[in-house]
Amino acid sequence: MLFLPGPTFSLSEEDILAGAQERIEQYRKADGAVHVVGEDGQPVPGALIEIEQTRHAFLFGCSLLSWGHWGDTGDEETFRRLFSNLFNYATLPFYWWVYEPKRGETTEDYIRDVVSWCEGHGISTKGHPLVWNHTDPAWLPDSTQEVHDLQIKRVSDCVTRFAGTVDSWDVVNEATTFGHEDSSDVGPKMTRMWREVGREQLVREAFEAARKANPSAQLLINDYRKGEDYFDLLNGMRDEDSSLLFDAIGIQSHMHGYLWTVPETWETVERFAKFGVPIHFTEVTIVSGGEKHDAKEGEERWPSEPRWEWFQAREAARLYTLLFSNPSVEAITWWDLTDRRSYLGAPAGLVRKDWSEKPAYRQLENLIKRKWWTKTSNISKTDGTARFRGFLGDYSIRVSKAGYSAEDVEIQLSKGGENTISVNLSLKPGGS
Repeated sequence: MLFLPGPTFSLSEEDILAGAQERIEQYRKADGAVHVVGEDGQPVPGALIEIEQTRHAFLFGCSLLSWGHWGDTGDEETFRRLFSNLFNYATLPFYWWVYEPKRGETTEDYIRDVVSWCEGHGISTKGHPLVWNHTDPAWLPDSTQEVHDLQIKRVSDCVTRFAGTVDSWDVVNEATTFGHEDSSDVGPKMTRMWREVGREQLVREAFEAARKANPSAQLLINDYRKGEDYFDLLNGMRDEDSSLLFDAIGIQSHMHGYLWTVPETWETVERFAKFGVPIHFTEVTIVSGGEKHDAKEGEERWPSEPRWEWFQAREAARLYTLLFSNPSVEAITWWDLTDRRSYLGAPAGLVRKDWSEKPAYRQLENLIKRKWWTKTSNISKTDGTARFRGFLGDYSIRVSKAGYSAEDVEIQLSKGGENTISVNLSLKPGGS
């Protein structure tokens, strides 16, 4: 079945936002239960159940392209602290011209170091991107056929090599505009190969290679277009059984000079949700400064300004609330953490160049780690059960009662899951 693009409805900003909290309660939370029994298997009432969330199921992410590149130890430590405090999802650099600057010489060891750090901080990872014609690797040969073969081999190699450590991939990036050869930053060899092979054919081959390399990986297609051209491309990406070749749809939203309205954002999600796969907002930018200007010596060309910082904070909170309330959205990735190395040199970071937190960082921290975070306690009833409702994700639970040895357990609260854990308490010596 093919889906047709276009708005599904037209709600006002007020109507959409008015239902956000109710949707969050419905789609982002679930009921859980802890059942406490003694050594004899009988219920233990009156036990204290302390419940604390340790990780969100929803993916709150950020680009992690500058990890390990800060030089100064203090800067590196600050960057890592600010990142791991807020995010549980990271986009890693797999740009071909960066990952393989010389033929056969890759940054695999660096990527594995980043992944190891992420794993130690409960951060999931995604590779970005495997196919993109933005820049040619300097060593790329002239032969179109060889470029094609190397590209598909690269997809297979990366996905295979990192299986079990990086299991989410932006397989193809910006396929809707691969042919804009007049732009000076487009790799001519890659663009020529795309054109000769055919856009749909290359996208298909890339996804088939990635799927074969790691059948359990999550494969995304990513683009900044959100109109008919992207919709049509997605419609065509199906196998012989009409199943989609991709597992999730990536939507970029760099808002350097134009802010998406609430209805526009909502209707974009609803339109692409027709495909029945998760939506990832892969590259979110909201700036904290006005337009670029001609800077005098010693001045910034595009500075972050206090009044714009409050604007950025307000709009970031509104966008995240809107997306978090939509059940089709699975991930939001901010681009970038700091103003120091931000895309286009814009004041797009959540952190200023001096590492101080902008209001937007604090707003998102308040949402992600406080408002949308569960920390509660309860007492087991006569049947030994304590019930709670919390945000989807991982939890650490401590069960204690006078005369018994305390027990620490973990549970994952998921939509549609059993979400019940049984805890056995042992009497302390001399306890009764």
